[in-house]
Amino acid sequence: MEKIKKSELKFRSGNFVLRDGEAFRITDQSLEEIIKQKKYPVEGIRITEDWIESFGFFYLASTNKTHTYSYKGIHVHYSDGQVQVFYRQRLIDTISFVHELQNLFFGITGEDLIYRNLLVA
Repeated sequence: MEKIKKSELKFRSGNFVLRDGEAFRITDQSLEEIIKQKKYPVEGIRITEDWIESFGFFYLASTNKTHTYSYKGIHVHYSDGQVQVFYRQRLIDTISFVHELQNLFFGITGEDLIYRNLLVA
């Protein structure tokens, strides 16, 4: 069986995903299982304001239906389940899933976001 390369994965160790309908944090071991099985037994979690705040982003302002948050120089604009991620006043990406925010934050800062309110494995 051909292995998946880590560079082909959209998930990485530390990402929060849904597994069997429950929030699950990917570990190094579960990531290796995904690579060996050549399939994704998990799916992305739709991002919400609760997730954004639980990662330490603080509320700045609202305009119409858009709520703006900031953390470590990264601004996110949340509106109807979509998040625009800005860094140094430039739009970096528009995302819909928790793991995408985690991966963008890591790519920009080199740090993992720390989840402060949910106890998961």
